[in-house]
Amino acid sequence: MKKKMSVNPQEEYLKRKEHFTKIFNRQKKFFTRLSNLRILVFILGIGGSIYLFFLQQYRLSGAFFIVSFILFLFLIIKHEKIRQEKNRTFHLIEVNQTSLDRLAGKWTQFPVDGKEFIDSDHSYSLDLDIFGQGSLFQWINTTNTYFGKLSLKDLLTHLDKERAQIRKRQQAIAELAEKLDWRQRFQVEGMFSQTRTNNPARLINWAEKKEKMFDKSWKVYLLCFLPVTTVILAFLAFTMPEVPNSTPLIPLLIQLVIIAYGYKKINHIFDATCNYKKVIKIYQCQLMLLESAKFKSKYLNDLKSDLFNRKGHLASIQIKNLGKIVDMMELRYNPLYHFILNSIFLWDYQTLIALEKWKDESGKYLRNWLQAIGQIEALSSLAIIRHDHPDWGFPEIVDERYFFSSKEMGHPLLSNEDRVCNDLNFQGAGNILIITGSNMSGKSTLLRTVGINLVLAYAGSVVSAKEFKCSVMDIYSSMRVNDNLEKSISSFYAELLRIKMIIEASKKGKPMIFLLDEIFRGTNTKDRHIGAKTVLRNLSREGVMGLVSTHDLELGDLEMEKRLEMKNYHFRESYEEDKIIFDYKLRDGVSTTSNAIYLMKMVGIEI
Repeated sequence: MKKKMSVNPQEEYLKRKEHFTKIFNRQKKFFTRLSNLRILVFILGIGGSIYLFFLQQYRLSGAFFIVSFILFLFLIIKHEKIRQEKNRTFHLIEVNQTSLDRLAGKWTQFPVDGKEFIDSDHSYSLDLDIFGQGSLFQWINTTNTYFGKLSLKDLLTHLDKERAQIRKRQQAIAELAEKLDWRQRFQVEGMFSQTRTNNPARLINWAEKKEKMFDKSWKVYLLCFLPVTTVILAFLAFTMPEVPNSTPLIPLLIQLVIIAYGYKKINHIFDATCNYKKVIKIYQCQLMLLESAKFKSKYLNDLKSDLFNRKGHLASIQIKNLGKIVDMMELRYNPLYHFILNSIFLWDYQTLIALEKWKDESGKYLRNWLQAIGQIEALSSLAIIRHDHPDWGFPEIVDERYFFSSKEMGHPLLSNEDRVCNDLNFQGAGNILIITGSNMSGKSTLLRTVGINLVLAYAGSVVSAKEFKCSVMDIYSSMRVNDNLEKSISSFYAELLRIKMIIEASKKGKPMIFLLDEIFRGTNTKDRHIGAKTVLRNLSREGVMGLVSTHDLELGDLEMEKRLEMKNYHFRESYEEDKIIFDYKLRDGVSTTSNAIYLMKMVGIEI
């Protein structure tokens, strides 16, 4: 895919931050002026009306009050509009500052790191730092909604690895990367509520549930007819002497019985929607932006094509209507609500009728709409990598079952200053690379570099490499294995279970790549050598690809065995003025150096 030549991302974010800061300062001043003007209009309106009233200019006093009141309402609406615009601008400043922090390597301080998604049983996510402190998720996440976080998590751990789908995601991410302004505004719309990441399961369950209180149309007609009857009889009782004053009490008592009968059930239904009032407004704004966006990629347009209900109405309009109904419910917290509005007009039921009508037209589509928002948020997070690293390329997903080729491949989470790139090429069933080298020489980092770049490749993102080609393969790893006191499992036994999982996966006949770091480190040297060689022979004969890092130089002998596709690589170090120097460059062959004794001396252990 052709690379986009863009301005320096850091300069771009800095210019945007300065631009929005100027706008924010202007809005802040205007906001203050409006506040003062609103107070002035209120005082003048009341004072002027009273003054004219005492002058016995009653009509002029009334007119002055009405005009002042209308002007006051206008200023309130304008004031609220400016407040929202000011908040949006503030969030845009915040977003661009966050982007600058990301480029400066301060992203490990971001508060959302996806630690709730850490799963020690997942085939690779724990070993490759996909979630948690210093993770891939923490680096790129810009999602705000519950489904946004879930979608990004799925893209990084349970993604669709069909070549066609990967290609579609690549095109979508490339397009979103160029739409910086749109992405940031979409992100900002999701930042207006502290409850935006709450699971909307209760709201969705209500929307999808087929149970209705008004399954018969006559019930709806009755609930609409009763308040009209009550109001008419009350009007007649107070305007016509021949109509007894007690006449409207009969339908009013019937209404009170109906209110008491359905009170608990209505409360339960209203709670399922009222708790999401602020989030509903956020969804509406995000859907409006999504519906109005012009996309070229099929993946993004397919998401847009589902933003309608069964009558063809736009999702944003339907969500807006739901918000209006929720606003109607908010009147329940008014002290006069139950004495007047609900008792006379059966307002609870009128609201519930509107709610069930909405549910009938749009309820079953709500989940898809919220998931569409989430998918856009997740893709936008990945688009950040493309935008911020224009020198990184989209990988090529090849037809071969077992293929991996990279040029100048580095670890995406390392800074430009710390990242050392290597070329790595191996292909064919059963091909295994044995990586030897001293402590801290870069063996584990290489394994994680391969793994995390594959995760990004399958998600549809660019990778940290000049060129990158790979097959579609399942990823399995055993690198960061710890004991489990709750399950009474030692670290060695935990590693055995992990290796067993990898061996069983290798027998399924699906393309697979494994990453093993210091295999069987928890046992004695003899057993470790025998066990490691046996495992690697079996994996090679099962026809899967992989990399294994080790201190055991004896494993390098496997390269000489017939009918095994194994190759040795190593990292080396040098010594200058009592210091160890690592260049982190991958070389052919088995390592010829070690540094354990030297490191012991460096920390003060006498040998």
